[in-house]
Amino acid sequence: MKSTRKLALWALAFGVLSVLPLEAQPGGRGGRGGGISPGQVFGLLAFDEKFNVTDQQLLALRGALRPLHGEQQQAMAEMFSGEVDWQAMRETMREMQMEMRSKVMAALSETLEEEQIEALKTHMKEQQEQMRSRFGGRGRGPRGGGGGGGDGDGF
Repeated sequence: MKSTRKLALWALAFGVLSVLPLEAQPGGRGGRGGGISPGQVFGLLAFDEKFNVTDQQLLALRGALRPLHGEQQQAMAEMFSGEVDWQAMRETMREMQMEMRSKVMAALSETLEEEQIEALKTHMKEQQEQMRSRFGGRGRGPRGGGGGGGDGDGF
């Protein structure tokens, strides 16, 4: 029973941290909509030809994003060791999102050309719009509520 609970907590944390928005959203709260983890950013840039990422850029990104991936895993392990205080976890995760977002953006800015970053932002915005149309948008479900502003492009 205890291992099932721990597995569920890990799954929740991974889900939350794997959708980190990469840059604060203009006009409102950061964290609204479809960001991605360092590993997902790397995979997307490595395998989608529309970003025109060179092998040299990929090597540089791998070197820059690998420690961020490890940092994210270590933070999750520490967060779920012992009893879980959900309120404290919410605040901690919000802080972690902001910090990770800026680190990933710094890695991208140091390695990619502006056109490549803009193409990635455009791609993320399109993906977010698809998710919104598929699931009706954030905060519009049966419990109602709404979020802050933001354009939801994940960056």
